[in-house]
Amino acid sequence: MTRKWGMAEGKVVSRATRETVRDNVARLLEASGKSERQLALDIGIGHGSLQRYRLLEAGASVDVLAAVAEHFGFEAWQLLVPDFDPDAPPVLGTETRAQPVPAAGRKRPKEKVNA
Repeated sequence: MTRKWGMAEGKVVSRATRETVRDNVARLLEASGKSERQLALDIGIGHGSLQRYRLLEAGASVDVLAAVAEHFGFEAWQLLVPDFDPDAPPVLGTETRAQPVPAAGRKRPKEKVNA
């Protein structure tokens, strides 16, 4: 199996994303006063796995990311936000809605203009 960025092929996550998760988990550990070893025990993974994530030798699965986030009272997506602050976590906005992207090869429908 080919390895890329320390992960098995088919589970490609950029180094920048793994660094963001690592840094955000470190912030959570610091804010809570918990050790890496205690976190691993609390969420049911080996301490060695958590160490490999911290050293960027491997990337955490979505399940592990969700377990870490839930353990600290957050959602997994929040740990993917750079410069995560446990005291002022990111929130999803509800005032704007993303516009759908047309499928490749399709043109966007023209907007009607009222004269």
